[in-house]
Amino acid sequence: MADLLANEQLNKYESARSKRSAIFDSDWQTISQYFLPQESDINVTKTEGITGWTDRIFDTTAIQAAQTMAAGQRNWLTPSSEPWAQFEPPESMRTGGDDAAIWLGKASDITMQELARSNFYSVMNIAYLHVGIFGTDCIFCEEGKAAALNFRNTKVGTYTIEENDEGVVDTVRREFKLTGRQAIQMFGEDALPDKMRTAIKGKGQDRSFDFVHAVFPREDSQRLPNREDGANKPIASVYISKDFRECVSVSGYDEMPYLVSRFAKWGTDSPWGYTLRI
Repeated sequence: MADLLANEQLNKYESARSKRSAIFDSDWQTISQYFLPQESDINVTKTEGITGWTDRIFDTTAIQAAQTMAAGQRNWLTPSSEPWAQFEPPESMRTGGDDAAIWLGKASDITMQELARSNFYSVMNIAYLHVGIFGTDCIFCEEGKAAALNFRNTKVGTYTIEENDEGVVDTVRREFKLTGRQAIQMFGEDALPDKMRTAIKGKGQDRSFDFVHAVFPREDSQRLPNREDGANKPIASVYISKDFRECVSVSGYDEMPYLVSRFAKWGTDSPWGYTLRI
């Protein structure tokens, strides 16, 4: 069953990736070379180092403009020096005294403190660059180890998105790499495919392996009633070894962990965002 799920999700990812690549990747590659050269390997292969990454940079106006726009978004939307969001009770609870407002006020303070303790603001710096340059950004929020929350930037060209009937992104499939050592830390050695464990034991801890994280809504028919474990959560979370086409983790979330924002949407049925550049 797990292998069937892995193949199903990998096939869906490849289909969506091919469609995205045919329409957007080339444009994103051109844009990144002038606005964000450190991520200009969207549809070309580049090695570590400076050569090949900054060859198209003859003037830094585009880079500075993108950084200015990102700084403006952060200062106005999520300033780290002051509270920028708070919880409030619904209208039906506002007539029963101040208890709900006081409790939610404390919850707001704790939320702001936990965001400050996490890597949220450093990730948002890159997120605002992405949404300003490419028109789309995707952030992954998960439970952290060093802090309560951990955020990850999702690089343009490494993920696909799908919308529900209301135009809200409810499905994300992200491709990423882990070394053998990182894979063991993240999933545990017993969860890895047999062939991967063999490769890692053969002095392959530094070898990179490809994974896909598929997050999508579970149908009610796929969930057992009155069960709250990961496999029965409303949002499915499936980690797949792309190299060996096997699931390494099947769990779930109560809410969507990927935060997708679009500056403006294309005028077609595409879920991707768009930023006007002159």
